[in-house]
Amino acid sequence: MLVFVGRFYFILVSSITTFVSFIVVTTRPWMVIMSIGYMIGHGFYLPDGMQVFNRGQKDRAYWCNRGWNAPGTLARGLVS
Repeated sequence: MLVFVGRFYFILVSSITTFVSFIVVTTRPWMVIMSIGYMIGHGFYLPDGMQVFNRGQKDRAYWCNRGWNAPGTLARGLVS
């Protein structure tokens, strides 16, 4: 019985480690891009400009060339 509990514990720890690693790897580019934007913008964002997609609008501060933000896309590619 004790061997079963020990094996279950190590499998559980391994699964949690894998899940956390997956979350960190997939969110790291987004965190780096947001941090760079925070430093460049001196901690200021335009809240109205971030809701463009939700409202069906176009051509706001963060909505660049037909929906593609070239510097953001380049940064995402470099960080990934």
